[in-house]
Formats: sequence, structure tokens, C-alpha cells
Amino acid sequence: MNQTQIKVALITGGGTGIGRSAAIALQNDNFNVIVCGRRKEQLEETASVGATDKPKFVPLLRCYR
Repeated sequence: MNQTQIKVALITGGGTGIGRSAAIALQNDNFNVIVCGRRKEQLEETASVGATDKPKFVPLLRCYR
């Protein structure tokens, strides 16, 4: 049986550091990636890094503690 899978990952702290690296790696592995963090500019920068031939990044506005 052939099934189509849509893979989605939610990354908290996805604007910088390990979270950003994880988001990019998952996108390169054909995941749609939702990045969440405190700084809107960082999230948008991470989302803009995404390759155009891969699934998309979705920046999610701030996570609160």
C-alpha cells in the first residue's frame, strides 16, 4: 500500500542555535517546520533560510514561559 506522508515538526527556540540548526536539518529531510521562539526577527530569519525546493518553514510568533 502506497501512502503519502506529510511530516511536520514543531521546534521551540528555533530562531537561533541548536533549535535553528534542528529546524534547517528537518526541513532538509522533507519536514514542514514550525519554528517558535521569543524574537520575531530571529524566527523570520530562520524561516527565510529554507530551501525553495523543500517543504516550508512557518514562523510562529513568540512562545511565552
